[in-house]
Amino acid sequence: MRLVHWCTVAPEGHSSLAAIRFAAPVRIQSIRVFPSGAQPFANAPDVVAYVSSLERLADAADKPRVANALVPTVIAYAGGQVDFAVDMGSGCATRLMIVKGKFDMLSMAIYGDIVADTPPIGKYEARPLPSIDPIPLSKAVDPSYASDPTLLAKQLLALIPDSPPLPLVVRLMFCMKPSNDDWDLPEFPYIHADLGARTDEEMTLEIGIEMLSKPVRDNTADEDLVAFAARLSGCISVPKNSDQVYQIAKLLSISASQHPGMARALLRHLDFAIIFAAEDLDEETLVCLLDAATDVDVARHMNTLEFLGTLRQLQENSRTHDLSQLAARRLSSRIRDWQCFEDALSNTRGDFDQSWTMLKEVGTEEQSMGIWLESMILHEDIVTKLAENPVLAPLQSHSPLHFRNKMNIPSHDAFVTLVRAFAGVASVLAVFAWADSLGNDICREQTLAVLHLWQGVDGYREVRLT
Repeated sequence: MRLVHWCTVAPEGHSSLAAIRFAAPVRIQSIRVFPSGAQPFANAPDVVAYVSSLERLADAADKPRVANALVPTVIAYAGGQVDFAVDMGSGCATRLMIVKGKFDMLSMAIYGDIVADTPPIGKYEARPLPSIDPIPLSKAVDPSYASDPTLLAKQLLALIPDSPPLPLVVRLMFCMKPSNDDWDLPEFPYIHADLGARTDEEMTLEIGIEMLSKPVRDNTADEDLVAFAARLSGCISVPKNSDQVYQIAKLLSISASQHPGMARALLRHLDFAIIFAAEDLDEETLVCLLDAATDVDVARHMNTLEFLGTLRQLQENSRTHDLSQLAARRLSSRIRDWQCFEDALSNTRGDFDQSWTMLKEVGTEEQSMGIWLESMILHEDIVTKLAENPVLAPLQSHSPLHFRNKMNIPSHDAFVTLVRAFAGVASVLAVFAWADSLGNDICREQTLAVLHLWQGVDGYREVRLT
């Protein structure tokens, strides 16, 4: 038995009741009442007892685990220091004691034992976590295991009446960004460039950029594309200036997002060694060339010792601006990475990690992502290389975290699966942007449901695009 509480109480209200609350459950065994002026504790002389107008008292302790149960005790106090025994019983404990009587002030010490609320803590025993097998995605919403990873996007796009083809949607949403006036045109989205709208005398590089800011028809004859490119090349003056070099780079970046024939026709009339000298390549020009190099045909055309040497010269020249050095380094990497990526699509011993690094960088910018996706959809040789890889049976779980951490891709099959997933997600995002721009609720809601589903699937959850 020990001291569990000391207090001086006074009744409140007309009921002549005073409440004593304990910090923990206690089992009361004795109550000691002190006369007024007594000093109960030798080590605390400043603690003084007070008693006034005291008559017969009654106290009651509540009983836990039984609602409103009381253990009553009556105290007949005649004065002086008196101890009163309280028999609560071993099965009772309380956090509250109520004192009732005719008194103004009363000092008392309460003795007993503190009762623990919680059972003693046993020894911890480690147990293995339960194993939960993930539920594989349905093939209908899993482009990583589809021979055509854009099929889901095409099916979602078909929910919109008279919807345009997927390549045009990608071009408009990620690359060309129609103006507000374009959206209001009755023929939208079929606002194609008229390559014969200007005469040879009117044609300039700036006008060519303006004309190619609208999509070129996919069924435009190759001869017409070549003729248009020849007219543009005739606008290049000799000697050239840095403004013209920038305009040519801008033409290449716009053509890269068009039908593949447009960029090929333009490349046929451009001599990179003459046009893109190191002294004419500033940051803005290099950024345009970086976007252009996201197209596989442009990257192949740039992949020459001479042009790569020019980029190396910019990187090693201490007089080159830091941002221009960075742009030159990124452009050089993208040219080589496209060669690596092409090889990895068919080579079971290709450099999968480096190829995946290119896709992660491409996915950070809308323009480059749109150009890359156009290459995966419209360039027949790339489409063929990807399609030649067999579609494997879906795994129980996808390869996670390739966008969040640097991880080694274990096999060619895993790499192809990731590429298909990337192309599938990018194309579905393009459809969502299109449906949202049009305000088509059916397509938008269905597409959003797919994106929400992917957020709960390893391998899709980690895909980070613009």
